[in-house]
Amino acid sequence: MHLKKFMWPLALVASLLPSKVSGQTIFQGLRGPTNLQLDERLSFSKNENGVGLLTNILILKYWDGSKFGKFGFVSIPYKFIDSPNGSGRGFGDVSIGIGPRSSIKNLNLIPYFSLTFPTGESKNIATGNGRIDKKAGIAITYLFNNKNAELTSSFEYNNTGRNRDRVNPPNEVSMGFVAGYKMGRIRTATGLVDLVKGNGDFLLNLRNGIRYTLSPKLHFELYGDLSIKNKAIPRNKGVSTFVRYNY
Repeated sequence: MHLKKFMWPLALVASLLPSKVSGQTIFQGLRGPTNLQLDERLSFSKNENGVGLLTNILILKYWDGSKFGKFGFVSIPYKFIDSPNGSGRGFGDVSIGIGPRSSIKNLNLIPYFSLTFPTGESKNIATGNGRIDKKAGIAITYLFNNKNAELTSSFEYNNTGRNRDRVNPPNEVSMGFVAGYKMGRIRTATGLVDLVKGNGDFLLNLRNGIRYTLSPKLHFELYGDLSIKNKAIPRNKGVSTFVRYNY
């Protein structure tokens, strides 16, 4: 299987999503302008072992309230994998999460708890982990300079479950820090994201992103990731496109 032949059809689907929506900030610590949001993400990465991964993720989000409220999401991934050992495609592991949210002046908080279910294929060319993971995390966004500048940090702890082979891999911590600035219709962002496993293995990536607001109702985002330091987890290069709309 060749991944490239799948990329343009999926990107086209993302670009044709309904346009009568409201834009949202580039970061995740802020609530969208309506109660419901669809988040369509298309990403491609290739690691130093020659494994290519194309992932299409559809995320449905719910949030309510003004200063305080509730937050929830459902994330459904579909993956195309091309590796030296073979190729495969199929649904990945579905995640469901809930939590409170709050906005206190320029500080925005979204803590959450989520479960990831073994809906993906875990044998042969795996599209899933074959286990139930329990995650707790928080996204924090602070706005300043008349809300033109943004700082976001995130933290997530993943309590991994036993997989179908009765193996319980090390727990994981994901964290990141990103800074951004608004220039007209464009917002830029740059920062670091890190994955650390309980056995000491880790992967540190540099992340750069840009958002273009096509109208007050629609925006697109483009991100690039580049591994800069690692231990036992293969380095990779990746690019992602996001389309978000609210209704």
